[in-house]
Amino acid sequence: MRRLRKWLSENPGEELTCGYGDSPSDVPMLRICRHAVLVNAKKKALTALPEAEKVYWKEV
Repeated sequence: MRRLRKWLSENPGEELTCGYGDSPSDVPMLRICRHAVLVNAKKKALTALPEAEKVYWKEV
């Protein structure tokens, strides 16, 4: 996360458009994305980021 924030601060005008994650450890990164998507997310991630888009799928 530190490297990502550093890169963003060194590149004004750049942004994280989309981010994908499934666990609570992904939440800090998803919070700085314009569009956050939780994929088959764990309960703590869903609770921490209720405004994120949610995607669920099953492997076949």
